Amino acid sequence: MKQAEIKTMVETIIKQSKSIFKDLDILDTEVRDTDNNPTSDVILNWARKAAGFGNNISKSLAKLHGIRKREELATYMKLKVASSVSNEKFVSTTSEKEAKSHVADLRVVENILESYYESAKTIISICRMHSNLKEEDKAIEANL
Repeated sequence: MKQAEIKTMVETIIKQSKSIFKDLDILDTEVRDTDNNPTSDVILNWARKAAGFGNNISKSLAKLHGIRKREELATYMKLKVASSVSNEKFVSTTSEKEAKSHVADLRVVENILESYYESAKTIISICRMHSNLKEEDKAIEANL
């Protein structure tokens, strides 16, 4: 894959993911800025949204990871073959660096997707914490 194709792929993935990033940022702000006692319905709504965003990002992330690894390996192998054909000494570490450099843009997008995926997971964890606190409050009230 040529650099121009990688650049186009990166732009496409970012363009497709922007609305999810925006929605997840809004949800993150909503969760962070809410009062300390959200209702069970609000908690469930947050968790469902975060799970949906996380699932969508996870699929894109898995696809991108596969493409990046494939392209990195293909570049490495091209360098190895070119070295063999030209009877030059093959230096593995140099070729690895060049292969990683070739897919650097994909890695940047992968990192961005991973950060949003982690954000969705964190929101789900916060929802679980709120839900557990609600259950503890109910148990305490029942024992009064």
